[in-house]
Amino acid sequence: MRKLRLGVIGCGSIREKHIQALILNRDEIALTSVCDICAERAQGFKDSYLSLTGNGENISIYTDYRQMLNIEKLDIASVLTDSGKHYTVASDCIKCGTNVLVEKPLALSLGEVDSLIKTASVNKVKLGVVHQYRYNPLIRDLKNSIDTGCFGKLFYGVTTVRWNRNKEYYNKAKWRGTKHSDGGVLMNQCIQNVDILQWLLGEKAIEVYAYKQNYAHPYIDTEDTVLALVKFGNRMLGMVEGTVSIFSGNLENSIAVFGEKGSVKIGGKALNRIEVWNIEDSDSQAACIRNDDEIKSGLNSYCHSYVYKDFIRRLRSREEPSINGTEARKSIEIILAIQQSSELGLPVTLPLKGGNANWE
Repeated sequence: MRKLRLGVIGCGSIREKHIQALILNRDEIALTSVCDICAERAQGFKDSYLSLTGNGENISIYTDYRQMLNIEKLDIASVLTDSGKHYTVASDCIKCGTNVLVEKPLALSLGEVDSLIKTASVNKVKLGVVHQYRYNPLIRDLKNSIDTGCFGKLFYGVTTVRWNRNKEYYNKAKWRGTKHSDGGVLMNQCIQNVDILQWLLGEKAIEVYAYKQNYAHPYIDTEDTVLALVKFGNRMLGMVEGTVSIFSGNLENSIAVFGEKGSVKIGGKALNRIEVWNIEDSDSQAACIRNDDEIKSGLNSYCHSYVYKDFIRRLRSREEPSINGTEARKSIEIILAIQQSSELGLPVTLPLKGGNANWE
């Protein structure tokens, strides 16, 4: 079976995770090309990849992704640009007939998301999105426990991101902290957590109420802190706390779910530690030991690799990716509703009206 030809577009700070993921999937894909508007960054991606795989790889360097698409005849394009460019680049890839895997967020408005979904369908290509937290072994165990009824009735869930992003971080890239390219703390830093919260609870979000502030970053034009309450279905609640204003470094990244027969919290600085695993008729000690082993063999091998594995497998079987545009849309709509609520000072109902919602 031939390897799938893959090109990377964008070589910013997320590149190391993708390099590791590509290496772990080398039996299925061949990295043929790397593109960045800065040739040095593209060369850096290539050099890092070759330093781990050895010499002899024939990888071309481009500064114009459209040229790369026309020349390389790719099976897959991985879009790792800044968030505000995801829509345009992904759309161009799709129109060229190239399957595309896009880093989060898929786009910054529902109109853009819906356009990508429709364009992918019309051009008969696959659209996948990198929500790697769904492949975290601890999160998958929690999801399985919920779906098999171990929790009984679910009550509510809470996700917390307490991180620090300083001025040096924002100065490294002009798009960071900007409304139209970054999208704010939830869209940039916390969208993975919003995604797993709604995924775990398994109900559609129907209403949000939120507050936002910029406490520590007067030099950016977005908020740095958001607190939100989300209603899922008729009775379930969710809470979202997202901030990059924590002194003086990252403190916590956690998800907790509570039900009539269970309480679980997965935390640490990167969702890498079970803090509470208390489920009726479940061996919590065994769960912790099992997941400690899974973290060592799975999480540290980068959950990004599992995103690629699923995308490749679905391409070969001509199925939809597990995390496609429709799945990615769910967390984006929740975040846009939260942004609207925090501006209006009022609850906002979902689905957002008009289908092309963006918050200006």
